[in-house]
Amino acid sequence: MKLSKIHLIAFMSTMLVSVDILSVAGLRITLLPLLAYGFYILWRNKSVDRWAFYIIAFSVACLPSLFYSEEFYKSVGYIIWLFFNYIALTVVYKHLIIKSLDNTLAGVRDAYRLQILLGCALYFTGIQDRAAVLYYEPSYFALSLTPYVVMIVSSYIKSKGYVGDVVKRTSIIDVFLLLAALYTTKSANLMLVCGLSVLIISFLGKGKFKKICLLAVIGCVAIAGLYFYSKSSDDLIAVTINNLFSSSDPIKAILDRTGNRWPRYELAYDTAMSNFWGVGIGAYEKYTLSHNFFNYADLPFYLSPIGYPPINIYLELAATCGWIALAVWLIWHFKMIRAANRSPIGGPVIVCSLIVAMLALIIESSFMRPYYWMLIGMVAGQIALNKKAREEKR
Repeated sequence: MKLSKIHLIAFMSTMLVSVDILSVAGLRITLLPLLAYGFYILWRNKSVDRWAFYIIAFSVACLPSLFYSEEFYKSVGYIIWLFFNYIALTVVYKHLIIKSLDNTLAGVRDAYRLQILLGCALYFTGIQDRAAVLYYEPSYFALSLTPYVVMIVSSYIKSKGYVGDVVKRTSIIDVFLLLAALYTTKSANLMLVCGLSVLIISFLGKGKFKKICLLAVIGCVAIAGLYFYSKSSDDLIAVTINNLFSSSDPIKAILDRTGNRWPRYELAYDTAMSNFWGVGIGAYEKYTLSHNFFNYADLPFYLSPIGYPPINIYLELAATCGWIALAVWLIWHFKMIRAANRSPIGGPVIVCSLIVAMLALIIESSFMRPYYWMLIGMVAGQIALNKKAREEKR
């Protein structure tokens, strides 16, 4: 099969986006080729889209937080990083989607296929206890797979009556690869992404009641399967599931599984509520280390939130950038989703991927992750294609 240029560029770009561990002073060096490509696209087009206004507005809204930052120069670096991500990722993926949505999605799909296979090799050879490939940790790998998971789910859950019906972009091979990813990452985040993808795709188009009933049956079967799996295995997923089934307080069992995530959530909430302008973009960990938090002093070290990033990117935005910056961020995203969901060309895979990511990041950090800005670029490309199609109909 002949690969198109866009397919190959999308594949290579996604592989470059998927490298966390090769960085210098926090700068992911694998993104530098994409930055150069992004500048080339801007130079050739000699214009920026309207979404650049929101990047500028968001960065301006972050400026007051600099006065409260305990790492002033790091915070300034983060504001520069916003534009870095926009040019290297958002501009590039918007360009690729406009050139060919199908080939771009095929390139992204194939990149994640290869990453899962690499993760299996690293896991089964014992090099990694949980597959993380070249990410900092398995949870980041899991979250980066969001568009791949949405493509798989949308291939089997149809959205009849939805403008731009879903196109099947995956096969049964991808189902087995996804199961392999679940097994090798042992990631609750990946399970969450799968569940959210099913829910979001199911609520599109006609026949919602029928799909919900079908999902309820599948859910019951899945729960029964997980129960039997938890009794026959002793890995991280099995232990977690077994604790949930055997606990008299399932909520407490879930919180126990999250480790220090819940205390980190609470501290981020307390920080956001007591610092309207934020404590400085990128300076949250330093802030927690340089202040006394007596409510968390008695926690054992493995539960302490001190010195760790916040959980929930929306609390992270409020706590570090300020509430006005959070408002700009949310307005920007909701406007993008609304525009992208207006008669989407090629189906709703791209916009659903961003929605799933936005929901999944309620229990994760950070809003600067490259794969997230990649999705923003894909959505911007979807919007441009939608607009072009409407203009051609007139």
